[in-house]
Amino acid sequence: MPRKPIIARVEAGGGGSSVTDAPERAQLREALARWASGVAVVATRMDGQLTAMTASAFMALSLEPPLVAVAVGEQAPLAALLQEGTSFGVSILARDQRRLAGIFADAFAVDSSGFSADDGGRPPLLLSALAGLACRVTALHSAGDHHLVLAAVEGVRLGDARMPLIYYDRAYRGLEGGE
Repeated sequence: MPRKPIIARVEAGGGGSSVTDAPERAQLREALARWASGVAVVATRMDGQLTAMTASAFMALSLEPPLVAVAVGEQAPLAALLQEGTSFGVSILARDQRRLAGIFADAFAVDSSGFSADDGGRPPLLLSALAGLACRVTALHSAGDHHLVLAAVEGVRLGDARMPLIYYDRAYRGLEGGE
């Protein structure tokens, strides 16, 4: 059966205020807070030192070739370390891992417990994560006050199947439903 075309409709009124031409920063923040996203911890290890951050701006780009992207704030300690060719890990968090998300949301998080060992230069991954991706930076792009990091996925580790952690309305939340 052929798919039906999607027809765009814009309804005026009834749904809130009107669209503005140039949104104020606070208004844009409020609108973006209404976008739910998954939560991941992005980490790299340089000279034995682990640096990690919580990211909600992470996405899959392509299965062939396997590519992902993550936005890293230009002031984040991790931003200076992610250069072309750098390997890093992405650990996708489960609903019961809010504590880890909070720890690595701190710009100077020092907790390295729970990460895989520095074994032959493999990227650090949280052992208890839903999934882990071993990545290598292929390109960096300046994007406002962030760097958009494009990376090739070089390895995958699947953890136990549990409900994911999401970030919505400035808070970590779990999806409804059983685990």
